[in-house]
Amino acid sequence: MLANLYLVVDSIKYKLRFFFDCGSGICVWAENEIAQKKYGYPVANDMLPISKALANELDSLVIEYDDSIDWEYPPNPSPWTEEQIIDFSNRVNVAYIELCKELGPNYEVKKEFDDCI
Repeated sequence: MLANLYLVVDSIKYKLRFFFDCGSGICVWAENEIAQKKYGYPVANDMLPISKALANELDSLVIEYDDSIDWEYPPNPSPWTEEQIIDFSNRVNVAYIELCKELGPNYEVKKEFDDCI
């Protein structure tokens, strides 16, 4: 008979980074080894345990972000208006919050997009 049996739940933390990189097609990146082993370094949104709606929203934001730079001369200022920048930033913040919520407690997502435009 086992007198004191304890169930130990191993708390795996997948550490991810959330930022935009023009032309990459990605906004989620693996930060630690266990996340990299599971997803690779750039993380495809459809590989994450999130809703299809959120994966689609993240994909849309990545595509939209690519329009935020002048591809003829990338060091130029963004062609976006201040209103477009604010709108995009607001939608990114909402998506980030939803991403953290849907991923749950076994994931840590570092927000690195504040000055992305």
